[in-house]
Amino acid sequence: MKSIRVFALSSFLLIASNQSVWASSDEEPAGYLFMGSDLSAKQGKSHFPVVKVDKKNIYVDQGSKIRKVSISSPSRLTNNIVLSEDFVEVLELDYNFASMQSLEAQSRAVSDMFMMAAQTEYEVSRLEGALEADSGLSEAQRDEIRNDISRLEYDNDNVQENVQELIDSGHFDDVSQNDTLFMDIEILPTSDIADAYCVVEISFDPDPENAKDSVRRTSFVRTSYIGDLVAGRGERIRFSRKLAPFPDNNVQCKLHIYSNQKGEIATSLSRGLKSMTAKEVARYRELASKTQ
Repeated sequence: MKSIRVFALSSFLLIASNQSVWASSDEEPAGYLFMGSDLSAKQGKSHFPVVKVDKKNIYVDQGSKIRKVSISSPSRLTNNIVLSEDFVEVLELDYNFASMQSLEAQSRAVSDMFMMAAQTEYEVSRLEGALEADSGLSEAQRDEIRNDISRLEYDNDNVQENVQELIDSGHFDDVSQNDTLFMDIEILPTSDIADAYCVVEISFDPDPENAKDSVRRTSFVRTSYIGDLVAGRGERIRFSRKLAPFPDNNVQCKLHIYSNQKGEIATSLSRGLKSMTAKEVARYRELASKTQ
């Protein structure tokens, strides 16, 4: 099917170049032609075409049956020419990364610091209570208890200072290998779109210092469900996804919007986007039907 659609587009573009079929008037667009992508998700060891997405799952077509996988499952995008009657303006596309391994290490260090502080406070209080009690302790025994209190407080102060120094020095701020993606997107649809979801592709260059990294540019593709979009009403989309560790080398983000009913939707970020009049849409569909 992909080759048929691409051939139809090629024919259409050839005619367009000779006959100037692209709209030059102020007529409202009836469709949008762009380079989109077919989405597939991993189920087992293979990737299968995505047929539906909801809040928790991605549904893939294995040929003999439809199976569901987690919404966080790794996915792939394959370039394809798309004609969409709907359009979404991307108002904001922000993305950030973090190394959760580093954050977890910092969390453990702080937790251990607080635990030691609590244990030290308990032991010091117990020893001070023994000193205050009239228990017939000798002066040598009292000196030993005072030394124990000093040692506990000294060790605790050292741990507090060491952990704080590690935090202040950025020891836990390792950005060389990110493993978590945070997305913040705002979109504005020009028409009602039911059952929408978005797909982001994060691509990056390999780490030149790591010989095990591929020499090619690598990417991650992840999905998030949106829901029903209302014409003229802005929609904020925020989500995070866990990824395999990757370097912060020339990272780029691409956004795709889909609908379970309509397929991929044209956006202001769509590659090769071209608005089309009703006449142009009809001609494109006519050419496409002749190649099937």
